[in-house]
Amino acid sequence: MPGQAPGVTRRLRCAGSMPAVEGDACGTMQVMNRELRAFVDAWRIAAPELEAMRTRELREVDVAVAMDQLSGMVDSAVFLEALGDSPGMVEMQRIFARLRR
Repeated sequence: MPGQAPGVTRRLRCAGSMPAVEGDACGTMQVMNRELRAFVDAWRIAAPELEAMRTRELREVDVAVAMDQLSGMVDSAVFLEALGDSPGMVEMQRIFARLRR
């Protein structure tokens, strides 16, 4: 092993007294890799259904109600801070950012 005196072997131990395989860190990396793979696989399976739900919900939005809700939010933000001379879109993004806080 580089950086180690000749004849010295490095031994890792798990939480108990069982020796672990060097570089394996008690199997933690293997467990993490399995968990990450399971997580990614679950999202891969769920993604099409989630996208279908999103599309369905966007199609079912009552535009008048949504605009009324957004209008109240924007009105309150403008009331709290007057609009400046910057372009409208930039200013709107700044207002939305402020509302998120």
